[in-house]
Amino acid sequence: KMSISMNASPMNRMMDKVNKCSCNWSAIRHRLKLYCYLAPNALLVLINDILALYTLSFVSVATYAVFMQVTILFIVIVRYFCLNKVIRKSQLLSVCISVMGMVVFELVELEPKITDPSRSVMKDEDAKGDMIGIGLCMVRGVFKACDLVYVEWFIHHLNEIPFYEKQA
Repeated sequence: KMSISMNASPMNRMMDKVNKCSCNWSAIRHRLKLYCYLAPNALLVLINDILALYTLSFVSVATYAVFMQVTILFIVIVRYFCLNKVIRKSQLLSVCISVMGMVVFELVELEPKITDPSRSVMKDEDAKGDMIGIGLCMVRGVFKACDLVYVEWFIHHLNEIPFYEKQA
């Protein structure tokens, strides 16, 4: 037989379930402390997204995409200093080729924007906007590299949290 109390509100029923639960509060507290390791990743992703939107107000999507390739350089640097990873010659060569290609691309794109050769690049408004956008791309590249290296450390070194929960 099932009896339903008319005076039992949904809140009372929920509290009854909580009181009947044989939860180990210290285990829950420990689990919450582990989940605090997710906060830096969330913060870095938020900063990356805000910088991306702001950067696109200064440069074209093509310029932005090319300059985001410099993230590879920052990843190598951050992995070397934070995770003590060895940089192989092939990695170094790949990064150098990528950065050189990016520099050549931007120099070719920046040249037509300077109409008067006697004027400084920083006095031309289009070129000035590009320089600000490129600087923001570099800053975003550093934050993106830090985020990716943190995620690498998090996945490989924090074994108490199952892999599927790390994906959140």
